[in-house]
Amino acid sequence: PESTSAFLEKYKDTPLIIVSDGNKSCVQPAIFLGIAYSGPWGAKVYTEFIKKVYPDTYLYTTYNKELIFWGEDRDINSILKKNKQALVYISGKDSVVKSIIVSAICNGTMLKNNYSKIYANANNYENVYLLKADTAR
Repeated sequence: PESTSAFLEKYKDTPLIIVSDGNKSCVQPAIFLGIAYSGPWGAKVYTEFIKKVYPDTYLYTTYNKELIFWGEDRDINSILKKNKQALVYISGKDSVVKSIIVSAICNGTMLKNNYSKIYANANNYENVYLLKADTAR
């Protein structure tokens, strides 16, 4: 079976929202944590560099329900307005929790037919959802 990293590589030009709750095959949450511990000078320098390396990567923090772009608040509407779609990477087996998180990322406004699961790894622990802009609005 295809690895999660290989699957995500096919969508490298699509914004990626990583739900940062720990166990990931993506390096970005670890980089974000490293920047947080780099101190006031290092954080600014590293953040500017990482924004260039990962210009379409966002983190959703479950502990405070924030969607961020390397320390800057973002919202799903601005991401979808610019790109028409985005991916959400979530790990964990509880499908109810995953559904709640996708809804929270979308501020409870995303219609169910505007997102779908497009990938699950062999043990269904890692999942990728495709969010699409509501073009009817």
